[in-house]
Amino acid sequence: AVTSKMIDNSNIGYIYISVFSDTITDQVKDAMDDLKSQGMKKLIIDVRDDSGGYLAGAEGIASLFLEKGKIIYSLENKVGASVFKDKTDDKETMPIVILINKSSASASEILATALIDSYGAKTVGETSYGKGKVQQTVTLSDGSMAKYTSARWLRPNGECIDGEGITPDYIVALEETKDENGNVTNVVDTQLNKAIEVLNGTN
Repeated sequence: AVTSKMIDNSNIGYIYISVFSDTITDQVKDAMDDLKSQGMKKLIIDVRDDSGGYLAGAEGIASLFLEKGKIIYSLENKVGASVFKDKTDDKETMPIVILINKSSASASEILATALIDSYGAKTVGETSYGKGKVQQTVTLSDGSMAKYTSARWLRPNGECIDGEGITPDYIVALEETKDENGNVTNVVDTQLNKAIEVLNGTN
């Protein structure tokens, strides 16, 4: 679920997360260790088109970066709110830019807002999907299953993004070339290029 590389002729690492699987935290940690061994000092995290997955995955990855005690997210239901904070000693200080688009949802948005609010990461791309609800499934007596909303999650600053999404710091659309039939023939990743530009402007 993780692809990583160093950006050519730079000290910028790149990690793409395709889905938040049950082993995603270890995969990201391994990728971080590999990129650091290649001289990474700055990082791009790409969650474009990642519709989510395990909530624990987003929490685990955020914990690799945040300082102990920083808020990752909160869950709010009819009883009250529960705050989830980083409990690990792992932390990073390197500049981070997160790539998001309209298909970045759920766990992707939890990770992104944790790093935005509690770490200071910047975002590039398009407004994310905006899924702020937590859903669970239950097996009924006849063997069928029902899905229900049990809570909503809040970003560290207390806001709920449900139906709103995350508006990036730098709104950038992909540059597409189409033929006479409207088919896309070439795509320039202007979002990634902008993320590199932003990080090159940091110390």
